[in-house]
Amino acid sequence: MAASPSASVEATSSGIDHDVVRPLQLRSYGLWTLTFLSLAVLCGFLARRQSQQPEILLHVDSTQANLGAVASHGEFPVTFMLRNNGRLPIEVISVESSCSCTATTLASYRILPGDSVALKAIFSTGENAGSLSTSIAVIFRGQGRSQLYRQWLQVAATVKPT
Repeated sequence: MAASPSASVEATSSGIDHDVVRPLQLRSYGLWTLTFLSLAVLCGFLARRQSQQPEILLHVDSTQANLGAVASHGEFPVTFMLRNNGRLPIEVISVESSCSCTATTLASYRILPGDSVALKAIFSTGENAGSLSTSIAVIFRGQGRSQLYRQWLQVAATVKPT
């Protein structure tokens, strides 16, 4: 019986030529290895891409409000918009002013990812004259996290006596 030139397995005493079969097995292992490595690289890329967005990121439209020249004995409203650009909900722990001349109210002490809330401040000039400024600290953390963060805001004005 003549062997066909296209046959991939040659007859031997045991019936199979192991030198011809072994390269097929190695190619199979090589394919699995390549598939595994490709998946590992893809998972690493996706994990890195996800970690590029911080878990906790509070964005303020403007951290400074300059009211310019204002009259003494007046009250002047200022609004700061706080936006959660992170992945976790933000819990605002407190809002503190460095001066009793500023009262603050916050619409919500919980800011979901992608949401914004208004921080309203009333800047009272009283009997003061000249340059007047106050700092506002927004103290917050990511939901379920213990580390606290502080975002500083500033309100300034030049008070003209009346």
